[in-house]
Amino acid sequence: TDEWFQARCGLLTASDASDIHTTGRGGGVAVGRVKLRVTLALERIRGMPRRAGFQSAAMAYGTETEAAAVAAYEAQTGQMIQACGFVSDGPIGCSPDGIVLVEGQIVSGLEVKAPEPSTHLGYLRDPSTLVAAYSAQVRHTLLVTGAPFWDLASYAPEFPEGSRLVICRLVRAGTLDGVIPTQGARMTVGVDVEQHKAAVAVFLAEV
Repeated sequence: TDEWFQARCGLLTASDASDIHTTGRGGGVAVGRVKLRVTLALERIRGMPRRAGFQSAAMAYGTETEAAAVAAYEAQTGQMIQACGFVSDGPIGCSPDGIVLVEGQIVSGLEVKAPEPSTHLGYLRDPSTLVAAYSAQVRHTLLVTGAPFWDLASYAPEFPEGSRLVICRLVRAGTLDGVIPTQGARMTVGVDVEQHKAAVAVFLAEV
């Protein structure tokens, strides 16, 4: 919606978070980082959000599959997920696929992916590759929401029962011992949110 685009105007969002951790050839500044820096600066200068003029088939498929993926997660884990709009905290924000609320506070949530079958097969064989691919996005979500942990899932409805869903739980470093792994999770790992917070501060200063 127009309101969604305007809400994230000029903010560093979870979907772009990985760009601030990349480096260019020879250790130089990555092209993606430069482009994102200019994009956010222009959004702030003009007060106008960027608009996505193109949606790939993979992006459209992910959108269409999201509801089924959330339902499969709820059925497997017994955890009910609530829909959520854009969440912001100053100059940063995220759009969670779903959240868990306790007394009005976000205590956890879900980031779900619907990848190509070959990619999902790779996540089944080695769930750490799912974490590696989306760690920056989830760390950013943890930073924005203040939640102690978040579940990351890959969903492929065409796979046999029992292999359609790969779940990994990402927990703020230092709190891993106090978190019970979710039912059916392939792995529970600690992630350094403070390191990401420091990287965000440096990048926003550049913007």
